[in-house]
Amino acid sequence: MIEESYPRAVAHVRSAQQGRSEMAALWSSALNEQFMGAMVNVNDEGSGTITASVEWPDGLRDELTRRFAACINELWSALDSLITETVQLFSSSRTPRDQDVQRYWPTANSQENLELLLAQACINGVLRTHADIVLSTQPFLPDSEIEQIQRIQKGMRQLLTWTEALDAGANITVWATPINPTVSTEPNSEGIECIPGSSFDLGSRTEGVVADFRVPAYQRGMRVFGRPGTLLDLGFAADFVPVQADDTLDSRLREVLEVVILLHAHFASVSGKVRGIRALPIESLNRDDLWRSASESPRLWEQSELAGLTETGARVAVVIDPNPSELVLLVPTEDGVFEPADP
Repeated sequence: MIEESYPRAVAHVRSAQQGRSEMAALWSSALNEQFMGAMVNVNDEGSGTITASVEWPDGLRDELTRRFAACINELWSALDSLITETVQLFSSSRTPRDQDVQRYWPTANSQENLELLLAQACINGVLRTHADIVLSTQPFLPDSEIEQIQRIQKGMRQLLTWTEALDAGANITVWATPINPTVSTEPNSEGIECIPGSSFDLGSRTEGVVADFRVPAYQRGMRVFGRPGTLLDLGFAADFVPVQADDTLDSRLREVLEVVILLHAHFASVSGKVRGIRALPIESLNRDDLWRSASESPRLWEQSELAGLTETGARVAVVIDPNPSELVLLVPTEDGVFEPADP
């Protein structure tokens, strides 16, 4: 039902999913190279630090940021398409919209701004239940007591935050999380203290401290070796501070994707419960999956009959198949007559 009623929205979601996969592949390929460097600094008392640095390959940061921005744009387009395709399904009139409207799915940071967006007629033509979904999941509203709505609100807040940061020129960065930095010496020294540092943004600076250490009985000339033992992952914008090990930019992006898919399911569920005539997506991106040319139909329509139907100027026709138990919808278009493809 989702793909049948909302083919363009589904196509945008798939494009966003593809973009997320491409980002992950690009990042994985970069990590296979010598992406992070490390240096050990020690003073005469045997205290020191392990510092890490990253050297961006030419164009990598810009490319990751571009792909991330494209993914975000596809998510907005997926939401916009829910609105426009719903209007196409149920509205017999096309309400004029402000030409300056950036998005059909209104997302605001206050009630006042939401009213301004609604005044642009961005959701005119959708059913009241569809409108309620849009209005009840606004990110500025207090968290709903309904878990699913609260999840959507959180996802929409994240999507809005990313969008505003991209508009302000923010870039993809690298988040460093010290896991198990280690220090050794030659000759060997026992009882070395090595304290990992906190996670930090490494991609926007030349270097950062991943651990502090102290070598007991340190002597000048002693060789000190350090391993950063640090996990690198993608980050974005100042709001990105992982709260646990599996909290990554990719996991957050996956959650926002799932929230958009959840909104698709809600819209499709509401649309599926509506009885009566509705428009069908003849010009959808996935038309080949929904319609086929009647001239190529296994029902073997006579070409003269199809031509005669077109000449009548009818917008649609319901005819009886040679099998008397079946009614078939035929739709004349400039490109020929089409009928629903077999499920």
